[in-house]
Amino acid sequence: MGWWIKRTLALLGLLAGGASQAADPGALEYAVKANFLYKFGDYVTWPADALGADGQPAILCVAGEDPFGEVLDSAVAGERIGAHPVLVRRFQQLAAETDCNIVFTRRDAAAVKAVMGRPVLTISEAGIGAVITFVISQNRVRFEIDQQAAAVNGLEISSRLLGLAVRVRPKAAP
Repeated sequence: MGWWIKRTLALLGLLAGGASQAADPGALEYAVKANFLYKFGDYVTWPADALGADGQPAILCVAGEDPFGEVLDSAVAGERIGAHPVLVRRFQQLAAETDCNIVFTRRDAAAVKAVMGRPVLTISEAGIGAVITFVISQNRVRFEIDQQAAAVNGLEISSRLLGLAVRVRPKAAP
């Protein structure tokens, strides 16, 4: 099991009840999600030129409401997706031409639709057609994966990540 999975599971344990009464459960939830966001990228097979040349940043965009604040910036500081340092950008509205490799939006279906068909990993908190959707299950941050949405965006999700999902929607038959 990878070190990030162990670290995230430890955070999930805190979310499940090990956190002190003084801790803000919402803040802890978004700290866990912030760590998931960039880590998902390591379990995606991207088209050859999607992330650019080695050393170019992998751009993680937050579209619409930003529930993370500095927590996300701290989580990605010094982190990489393969050979690409992670860079965070924030947008109130996401346009189709916006340069993003990963897009997180809480509930903005227009943001997911704006990048549909491009090699972009979309992540949301609502069933709006994103590749990955966060869910809370038994007081833990979990996720579902839509392989059809991934295929539309030209992405392949690792079986290791699929195995951790609470639900996987398969690709449509050709």
